[in-house]
Amino acid sequence: MSDGKNGRSVARRRGRRLEYRVARFLGGIVWPGQDGDVEARGFRFECKYRQGWQLASSRELSDWLEQVQKYRERNPGTEFALVVWGGGRKFPPLVCLDIATFERLTRPDGAGSLRGFLERLYPELKALVEILEREKQETADWESEDGS
Repeated sequence: MSDGKNGRSVARRRGRRLEYRVARFLGGIVWPGQDGDVEARGFRFECKYRQGWQLASSRELSDWLEQVQKYRERNPGTEFALVVWGGGRKFPPLVCLDIATFERLTRPDGAGSLRGFLERLYPELKALVEILEREKQETADWESEDGS
């Protein structure tokens, strides 16, 4: 029979492994003790592990969602999502986020996507490249005048 302390330490280890796994998978970093466990791709993820997705109580999921909502309120402008993993391939990690964020990320016009962001940024990047090319040409002209 295992005591509660040993069970909690096993749960913490599983939770930490999940945090590092999510960070590695999404190319992010782990934020121990911060609002959200992992920061990646413009989101902070609160990570929770439950073997076989079996919750300890009927309140557990709502508690997690309230926790994420509090993080969102304390960190305006930061996107938060919940990751729940049940262990193994049979219970893959799931991401839970609010529907407004999902809608923004999946708009048909691409407004919330990386492509939409780059399309909006393209005219400014193009202008910047043109300025740099002009400066490069001016520098080359000055150097050729000095060398003559």
